[in-house]
Amino acid sequence: MTTTTDTVTRAVEVRVPVDVAWRVFTEEMHRWWPLATHSISKERGETPDGVVVEGHLGGAIYETVGADRRAWGTVVSWEPPTRLSVEWTVSPGVVTQWTATFSPIEGGTRLELVHSGFEAHGALAQEIRDSYGSEDGWTYVLGRFVEATSG
Repeated sequence: MTTTTDTVTRAVEVRVPVDVAWRVFTEEMHRWWPLATHSISKERGETPDGVVVEGHLGGAIYETVGADRRAWGTVVSWEPPTRLSVEWTVSPGVVTQWTATFSPIEGGTRLELVHSGFEAHGALAQEIRDSYGSEDGWTYVLGRFVEATSG
C-alpha cells in the first residue's frame, strides 16, 4: 500500500484467473460496488438500482436510478483483461483518474488500483484524497470486489 499527497494506491489479490477478475470488475460491478454508501444518489437520499461500465474506449460508467443515468466517469483506456483507466467525474466539475491493472499471480490475480489527480479539487484536495485513501474508501470498495470473486 503506497500513498502520496496526490495518489491513492490499493492492491488486492483474488483467487480467480485474470479474465474472471476482469469480468467481475467490469461486467458485474453492480454485484459488488457498495451502492448504498458509495454513490451519487446517496447524497440525494436514494440508492441506485445498479451501475454500468460500458466496455470500450470512451464508454461511460454510470449509476442508474429508474431511467436516470448519473455519470461516474469515462473509460480512457480499455485493454481487456489487464488494464482499465477511467476519468472519474463523480464530483461535478472535477476530473480525477484511476487505473486498475490486473496481473496474474500464483493461484489468481493481483488487482492494483491507482487513483490520482486530487489537486483538481483545489482547497479540498487533501480531504478528498484522504477520504478515498481511508478504510471506508477504496479499501472498502475493493474488499467488496474480493468478496464477490470468492463466492
